[in-house]
Amino acid sequence: RSPFEFLSAEHISDDRLLVQIFAKSCPWLDKVSGPDPCLVTGPRGCGKSTIFRWLSLKAHLGQPSIVFEDLRIAGFYISCSTDLQNRLGWITTEPLARRFRGEIIHYFNLLAAREVVHTLSLIADRSDREAYWGLGIAQERTVYDWLRRALKGSSHIRVQGIPLLLQMQELIEAEMQHAHLQMLRGLNLPATSPDTFLGDLTTLLVKEIRFFRHKRPAFLVDDFSVHRLSRHVQVILNRVIWERRPTHVFKLSSEKYGAVLNDSFSATADVTREMLEIDCGREFISLDDADQGRRALDFAVELLDNRLRQAHYSGTAEVLIGHSAWAEGSLGTALANPKKGRSDDEYHGIECIAQLCSGDVSSLLLVFSSMFDAGKVKQGSTVQISRTGQSRAIREVSRKKLEAIKPSFPFGSEMYGIVDAFGNLVRNILQLGVRHRKGDQRVPGLCPRIEIDQGAGAVADTLGPEQRELALELV
Repeated sequence: RSPFEFLSAEHISDDRLLVQIFAKSCPWLDKVSGPDPCLVTGPRGCGKSTIFRWLSLKAHLGQPSIVFEDLRIAGFYISCSTDLQNRLGWITTEPLARRFRGEIIHYFNLLAAREVVHTLSLIADRSDREAYWGLGIAQERTVYDWLRRALKGSSHIRVQGIPLLLQMQELIEAEMQHAHLQMLRGLNLPATSPDTFLGDLTTLLVKEIRFFRHKRPAFLVDDFSVHRLSRHVQVILNRVIWERRPTHVFKLSSEKYGAVLNDSFSATADVTREMLEIDCGREFISLDDADQGRRALDFAVELLDNRLRQAHYSGTAEVLIGHSAWAEGSLGTALANPKKGRSDDEYHGIECIAQLCSGDVSSLLLVFSSMFDAGKVKQGSTVQISRTGQSRAIREVSRKKLEAIKPSFPFGSEMYGIVDAFGNLVRNILQLGVRHRKGDQRVPGLCPRIEIDQGAGAVADTLGPEQRELALELV
């Protein structure tokens, strides 16, 4: 009912709704949706989960009309926060991880297989299952028989009249529950699936089902971060994730520096040769370039318009917020030249909002929501929110985000001090700094970059343990 419900993709249970509100103009979507393995990093709220959910084949199978040829991969979505954290999060030491190595890989294999079988079940319900997808009764039985043999340690009773894929799904879920309970009891399973299980499964899919010969299967492991799974569990799962197979790839998302890239054999995944790292924050900040600014604007507009449409609002981003325009020529100049008696209205317009966003989509939605509250926008509203109201809303969100740093553990006060000092530095440069000539005008200096300069041949400065932790926490 509100365009600002479901700030997190994990809260959207309906795949149809997620696809309908997804902004395809996301500037880094092309990189993530390609056929290569990748590691997508960025802060919480930057849209990693939303992109991965949208890339899953299952999400599109429920749509009334979709051109599947437009999809570049056949995605199978796995959520660490939903499906793995509560099951494996208690394994926090290396001895525990080694003891249950087989069970950890087995549970992960089952989780991925469940997603594959569920997706195949949705395809099997379609009228074009054979003509377009190449999934006939014979292929369905082949997949069923292979999975049954691969999970030979599981008890299973065939039931007449129940689709084979549905029976397979129930078998997998029962085996997942059994494996989890055995681990909690401190017991090992008599038989577990091998590291090569998923590779063998995708080899079968590519061989038997025509669609997967043209659309490479990709396992989308979302939020593969140390705050979800300990580094010891990650190291074990990496034996599966970074196996090189031509029949599938893995795509991971994590917080910056949240994914451990070496496995239990001390092999390390090379971010330049074996996979592509896509840093959402860096990607969005790079849109400051003049030729890329339009992409950030298109993304912000589509993000809001899609949500307004699904909530049945009459207005659009252009109607309710409007465009940015400053008599002084730019936002920086307007901020540096406040006029007496003038109300604060410098922060306004969709272009300004797009420039303020640093890749955190949830913060972008928070700004929009605060503006709508200030302008008392309802479903039928078509009147533009005042510039003063927009500026006040942006400043209020900014203050809240700054104050939210303080309680962060364990370096909240230190990080707050750094951010506050940098903000004051930038303000002083803007309002008190030397002006630069630009054409016929003298404009304020640009905000400085934070860099560490080293003299030629000098040894790089090293950070102490606490400083290093603080630096990582800031990133």
